[in-house]
Amino acid sequence: MTQQVIFHVPSDISLTLAMQALPLAERRLLPAEQGPAFVGSNALTRTAWPLTKASPVLRQAKVPFRCHAPGITLDKLTELLAGWAWSELGWRQADTFDIWFESAPDKAQYLERAEHLGLELMPGPFPSLAEPGLLIMDMDSTAIEGECIDDIAELAGCGQAVAEVTARAMRGELDFAQSLTERVAKLAATPTEVLEKVAENIRYTPGIEGLVKRLQEAGWQTALVSGGFTFFAHRVQEHLGLDWAEANVLEIVDGKLSGKVLGTIVDAAFKKTMLMRLRDQAGLPPGQVIALGDGANDLLMLGAAGLGVAYHGKPKVRQQAGGAIVSLDMQALQAMLEPVSG
Repeated sequence: MTQQVIFHVPSDISLTLAMQALPLAERRLLPAEQGPAFVGSNALTRTAWPLTKASPVLRQAKVPFRCHAPGITLDKLTELLAGWAWSELGWRQADTFDIWFESAPDKAQYLERAEHLGLELMPGPFPSLAEPGLLIMDMDSTAIEGECIDDIAELAGCGQAVAEVTARAMRGELDFAQSLTERVAKLAATPTEVLEKVAENIRYTPGIEGLVKRLQEAGWQTALVSGGFTFFAHRVQEHLGLDWAEANVLEIVDGKLSGKVLGTIVDAAFKKTMLMRLRDQAGLPPGQVIALGDGANDLLMLGAAGLGVAYHGKPKVRQQAGGAIVSLDMQALQAMLEPVSG
C-alpha cells in the first residue's frame, strides 16, 4: 500500500479557510510528527501557501469526536491535539469538524483544553437531523439564564440563604427534593407580584431559540422538564413553542406563596422517566435523543439520552455527562448537529 504524501502549511492559517480552499474530498488532516498536515494534491499545490513535507504518523481511527472551534488556526489546533493519539480530522461545515482518535483523550484534560482555547469538543456518536428526534432540557441555567428561585428569594429578602442551598443542591451535595422543600418554605408569604417581576425579566440562554427552532424544523419534538416552577416553565414553553413542559407547582393562597410545593416533586428520577416516556411513545431509538442540563439533578436524564450535554455544568456534571458545552453557547451545539456541508 502506497503511503500518502502529506504537507504542513503555515500554522497561522485559519483551519476553516484552509479547508474551504480544497475540494470536499480533500478537506481532511492527518497526524504528522510536527502536528496536523494536509494530504498532497493538485489543489493543495495550486494554493499560494509554502508547503513543507511532513512525516506521517499512522494510527487507527476508532473513537469519534466532534469539535466546534470558531476561527481556530492550525497552531491552535496543534495545541489542542498535542499528546493525543488522533488519527484523522475531517471538515464538516463552517467551524465544525470531526476528529477520530485511536484512543479517547482524558476527559478532564480535553474539557480543560476546550475551555482554555475557547472551543467545544465532545465524543460521538451524534444524532441525525435527517431523522425524527427528541430534545429534552432543564430550564434554569440551561434554557434560561439564572435560577428563578434565587431571583424570587432576592426580591423577597432571603436571597443569600436560598442561593447557598441552591448551589449545594446543584453540586449534588444535598437531596434535591429536600432542598427544594427547604427553599420554598423560606418564600412563604411572598406575593405573586414578585413572581411576575421575575417572569418579566427571564433571559434566554444565547443560542437556545435558534437551536430549538432548527430541531423543530427538522421534525424533532421538544420538551422542558424542570426542578423549577410551572409559573415560569409554561411561559418558557410558550415562548419557545415546546411540545411539553413539566415543573413543580407552587401553592398560592390569597395571592401569596404558602411556602409549599403541590404534587410530585420533579427530581432527577422524574426527569429520566419523562425522557424515557416521550422517547418510547414516539418510537425513537436512544441515539435520537438529546438532553441538556447543568445540575446534579439532571445526571440521570443526561445518562439516558443518546447525547447528554452538560451546559456550563457544575464540575461533577460535566465530568459525568457524555458531552459538555464549556466555552461557548447553544449555537455551538447547533453547529455540531448540522450535516456535512456540500
